[in-house]
Amino acid sequence: MDISVIYVLGIVAFLILFIACINFMNLTTARSARRAREVGLRKVVGARRGQLVSQFFGESLLFSFISLVFAILIVEFFLPLINSLQPIKAYALFESKDIILYLGLVVIALMTGLIAGSYPALFLSRFQPTNVLKGLLGQTSGRGMLRKILVVSQFTFSIILIIATLTVFRQMRFMQNKDLGYDKSNLLVCFLPDNMRSNYEPLKTEFLRHRNISKVTACLNLPTWEGPSYGLNEWDGRDSDKEIYMYHGSVDYDFFDTLGIEIVRGRKFSRDFATDKETALIVNEEAVKAMGMKDPIGKKMGHFKGRGTIIGVMKNYHYATLRDKIGPLVLDLDPQNTSYMVLKVNPEDLAGTTAWIEKIWNGYDPDQTFEAWLLEDILEDVYLTESLISRFFNYAAYLSLLISCLGLFGLAAYSVEQRIKEVGIRKVLGASGADIVRMLSREHLKLIAIANIIAWPLGYLTMRMFLQNYPFRTSLGIEIFLISAAAAFGIAFLTVSYQTFKAARANPADTLKYE
Repeated sequence: MDISVIYVLGIVAFLILFIACINFMNLTTARSARRAREVGLRKVVGARRGQLVSQFFGESLLFSFISLVFAILIVEFFLPLINSLQPIKAYALFESKDIILYLGLVVIALMTGLIAGSYPALFLSRFQPTNVLKGLLGQTSGRGMLRKILVVSQFTFSIILIIATLTVFRQMRFMQNKDLGYDKSNLLVCFLPDNMRSNYEPLKTEFLRHRNISKVTACLNLPTWEGPSYGLNEWDGRDSDKEIYMYHGSVDYDFFDTLGIEIVRGRKFSRDFATDKETALIVNEEAVKAMGMKDPIGKKMGHFKGRGTIIGVMKNYHYATLRDKIGPLVLDLDPQNTSYMVLKVNPEDLAGTTAWIEKIWNGYDPDQTFEAWLLEDILEDVYLTESLISRFFNYAAYLSLLISCLGLFGLAAYSVEQRIKEVGIRKVLGASGADIVRMLSREHLKLIAIANIIAWPLGYLTMRMFLQNYPFRTSLGIEIFLISAAAAFGIAFLTVSYQTFKAARANPADTLKYE
């Protein structure tokens, strides 16, 4: 797995953990009224502030380490699913003997407990006994403002994750659906080891006898190649000091027909021309452009094996992955310098066709292992990194929204509890249930609007940097940001609606009976 993927997943994981820490701070301070009397009484009987701080830090650390135990059990339970997301290696948690892993988990739990408990510990321990016993809990706008800032921070991170999820998914779809310049469907690839190359022609003849095999060719590199290029400084019409870098490959006669690659000028390799195996070259449009040729057919040029004549120009196709630009490419005709056989097969009864191919293969060399894959499966494996990041962002976005909504739910409950008598008075004065719901929801939805205002530019800049890694990339359309905003508003409204509807339906006689 690419180390950059580990960094991305680690950053997102810590981001979600930070959202959870904010949640703990928010909910603890929101229910501070319930613990204020406890703090006041403890101070009256002689408790010092340091002791109270230690108590609250201890509670936070206890929650953190209990969460660590549950997290380990959950990870162990879901480890088969995690391994299925990245089939490169199967991981095991309890079987690991890496002491650094366990020490790291303990340190993370310790730091999480300290960070999550820092503000509640300092905030709750500051209550003065005289104010508490008089019922003056210091519900200043400053603390209310802090809770709003925490909620905005949570949803800002969650919206950024939604934007990232949609962008990565869109890039994946773009890469899967992009025209590669060749037909990748129903191509069966067989590895061609050195000792089987001498049998290539008879193998090809036998394979073509099967009714489900229409074309057979061979090539040195599959169209997922990420190999090096070579410096080229010899071609007709070259400026004296010009040098370009050229990619090179060897193919069989039927390469262009099998992959459906278009020849835009000149011709393909042909058995009708005996010299094709010795001197014929076919270049792509990018090579013609790089060499500055107006009429390349018949021109001489150097290449990896020596010097040859250009007989055709092929349309640019993605001979490498979509992570790389299309560069100059030259192909020569040399079936003995190939590494793969490529067969165009009928998708019906693919297993039976593959078994028949293996039987023929083993007839030539039973000791040589037969390996075959569909080119589409190979391409899927090539983009495994993008697929893994896409799926991880999906889960991360869901989890961050869930955690944020839990905090918003608690804050909504606290807000409704603080304003329950106001709600009762408004209903007595004629306010409808819809008016109450709008009044109580408006404050929270304003926070989501602020979170969107902050998250949109941050998400745009972050995903723009991500897309810069791909020369062929999707666009950051406005619909991505509108969908993320709609998701945040919709989920936030559903989260607070229970508390607001409950308050709107409450009987004023019950809420005002103590007045």
